[in-house]
Amino acid sequence: MSQEIINEQPDPNKMLEEVVKAINSYYQSHSPKDDFIPDVVYDELPYLLKESSLIFTDKYERDVYLTGALAVLGGCFHNLYAYNEVDKKEVSTNLVSIIVAPAASGKGALNYSAKIAQKIKETFAARSKRIGSKTTNKLFIPANISSAGLIQLLEKNKGAGIMVESEIDTIVNANRQEWGNYSEIIRKCFENESYSMYRKIDKEHLEIKKLKLSLAISGTANQFTSLMQSAENGLFSRGCYYVFDSSGEGLKFFGRMKSEEDLETRFAKFAGIANDYYEAMLTFKKVNIGFTEQQLTEIQEALHPVYERYDDNYELQANVKRAFIVVQKIAATLSFLFECESGSVQEKIECKDNALRTATLLTRTYLHHSYYAYELLPNKGYMNMTDSQQRLLVALTDEFTMDEALEKAKEIGLSQRTAYYCIAAFKKKGLAMLLPTGQYKKQ
Repeated sequence: MSQEIINEQPDPNKMLEEVVKAINSYYQSHSPKDDFIPDVVYDELPYLLKESSLIFTDKYERDVYLTGALAVLGGCFHNLYAYNEVDKKEVSTNLVSIIVAPAASGKGALNYSAKIAQKIKETFAARSKRIGSKTTNKLFIPANISSAGLIQLLEKNKGAGIMVESEIDTIVNANRQEWGNYSEIIRKCFENESYSMYRKIDKEHLEIKKLKLSLAISGTANQFTSLMQSAENGLFSRGCYYVFDSSGEGLKFFGRMKSEEDLETRFAKFAGIANDYYEAMLTFKKVNIGFTEQQLTEIQEALHPVYERYDDNYELQANVKRAFIVVQKIAATLSFLFECESGSVQEKIECKDNALRTATLLTRTYLHHSYYAYELLPNKGYMNMTDSQQRLLVALTDEFTMDEALEKAKEIGLSQRTAYYCIAAFKKKGLAMLLPTGQYKKQ
């Protein structure tokens, strides 16, 4: 495998200063017109992502491509996990990437993110074919599929799958009558939960131990709000958002991409490299990217200012909490790509510090864009809640007992009766659910 990798490495201290500067400057104002992914991110990407991203000279399209590519590769590497060495927990690298922008604004760059996985798609199908059978499993799943059909395909793939769709309406129209089931499947994919379904017609019980579907979807603001009415059911907080408005940029029909050879040929080469990495992963039953306590602390400290920024909005705080996992997912993918470049893939790999820094900055960028996405939602839960309900929900941990809720209510000056009313409201609004263990869990 031949790659042109730049030998000169940037000064880590200087790069870190640039990252910190970029992070701090990001939160000075809210304007989706200029919130690009910082250049320092592209400077530090692994070869495959860096070189393929550089083809896009338009910054919006470049960011759309990278956002989609992270989700696609995260879904391709279905045996790759981010491993929390403190809590001894692992999570797959699959992501939910959502791009929102006006029509004819460059969202189509998302389709190129699927091209880097074309060879992996073929390898996955070939490996799944049974002797004497004409059918193969499909890693890429069409968006115009019912929730029942989605589960059937994921069950065949042992939970793995990728969905890339440049028109959100395709998903919405296919599941208008059963969006609740579809949404539940996507939510459970985030932390690789299990899923089971009984098919009455075939008297068949389907069970998936770990859901690992990765989504990369795009659409207009109206399409997005038809998909996402509110943040209450927890789907909104699981997304990596990139929202932009390129109006006023001027008319430019060509010169938006730069390549010395035919684009199909160029991306076919990238697809070949990605497939080499995929086959390297398949030599192991599982590849874990380990995160030390120090690295996990760094993630937490980087996200803390964002969490405080949204201290009056529990729905956006949920995005920040889940961003802790998103950083690990992205950093694991980047670390694996770096390891593949070195040619020394192992079953257990330490998360690379540069991968962690890049993933953290990327995730904070997506968190910034989640604010814009949130502003598009027609139903904002915090607007329909009392002050007491907002205060108690923010104060509670992700899982809690009724006694703990009553104690927390007392600490913030709420009566026991008010606390009971608040918990009932949380259940009704879908903000918390009662588990079989008797505990409550935030949605």
